[in-house]
Amino acid sequence: MDSINTWSINTDRSFIGALAEAMKLAQARNAQSVTPSTSALNDTDGVLYVGTGGNVQVRMTGSQNTITFNNVQDGSFLPIRVDRVFTGTTASNIIFLY
Repeated sequence: MDSINTWSINTDRSFIGALAEAMKLAQARNAQSVTPSTSALNDTDGVLYVGTGGNVQVRMTGSQNTITFNNVQDGSFLPIRVDRVFTGTTASNIIFLY
């Protein structure tokens, strides 16, 4: 069979997770601009869109730990649940879609 006509199903967990998050993003009904601070975001599932790349320092929902995602590229989506985006963030033009 010609390789152009061959189909395969990718069952890689990371692919399936990314697909599920993309479906959630496609259903986003609201958005808010994020200014890094210690203020809480809406307590709901959503994703972060990073317009201008850099480091994104967050606290994950349900955790007290602060984590920094380094070198996030321009135009990236971070399919993570967060309740804070801290001032240590160097990325900008961040939007929370939910």
